[in-house]
Amino acid sequence: MPPETQPEPQALLRELTELGFVKLSGLLNQDQVLAVEREAERLLAEPSVTWDRYAAWAASGLYRALLFAGPRRDTAFFDFIGKSPLVDEAIEAALSSPVVQHLLVGALGSGYRIWYSQARRANPGGRALRMHQDRLSEMSLSILLSDTPSTAGTTGFLPRSHRWPRVLDSFPLLSPHYIRSKLVGATGVPGDAYLFYNATWHGRLRSNGVARTSIFVSFLPRSAFEKRHCPPVEVLQRLGPSLRRAWSTEDDEPITPPATEELRHILNNSLPLPALSPWRVAMAASSACEAALHAARRIKRVMNRK
Repeated sequence: MPPETQPEPQALLRELTELGFVKLSGLLNQDQVLAVEREAERLLAEPSVTWDRYAAWAASGLYRALLFAGPRRDTAFFDFIGKSPLVDEAIEAALSSPVVQHLLVGALGSGYRIWYSQARRANPGGRALRMHQDRLSEMSLSILLSDTPSTAGTTGFLPRSHRWPRVLDSFPLLSPHYIRSKLVGATGVPGDAYLFYNATWHGRLRSNGVARTSIFVSFLPRSAFEKRHCPPVEVLQRLGPSLRRAWSTEDDEPITPPATEELRHILNNSLPLPALSPWRVAMAASSACEAALHAARRIKRVMNRK
């Protein structure tokens, strides 16, 4: 089968703006894929901890490579950049790509920073991951390391949902299986990639009998950082210029904002709504529920003091 033709960067940015995700065919070449796949398998075979340790690891804010695994769960190696020169070289090549540069600067503005990185394997028989959104303003680059002809075990995106007002972060009871026909799966061949807003509603479809591996690098605009999640200096010194720049602590450089006013609204979840939009009812209900929860917590704290 001939390789897919890659649209022009401006067309890709329009697609990202409209759908909330975009496919980048052949972002890594075959040699890069083989090298990264071998290294990812090595890292994913290291000693692991259970997923119940993840919350404490994330709350620490420290850059610390750690492998998480569990029954019927994905296996994920976080903070993998800096653990393998071959992987670092491939990520450097991806971030240095003119297409990726155009999209990241166009969507996030200049001065974007890396937030997290991970190598992740959807294990055979693994359960689905509920539909959810991640952090506001976050954007992720996912690169396939396994042949993924079907949606089983892949991330499924709900097109245009990044444009919806943020009412809930997740639907705990909504498996992507129930809305499968509405989702677009991250399918393709090794080396293909997807860039997506993490505000796009997404989940992982149930795995079949085949393990599928991807690597993820997520980004935030510079204005979104309240704390750094950055490798130690000795690791940074070994990385290429695009990776070092994406973890730079220099904040005095001028920032170019996202390319269009629409992209700036998407980033801040502030797209204008019609006066009679049903989303206004949902937002009012969400605000009322949140206020009621805060009030209940305050009452509970007062009662506990007595």
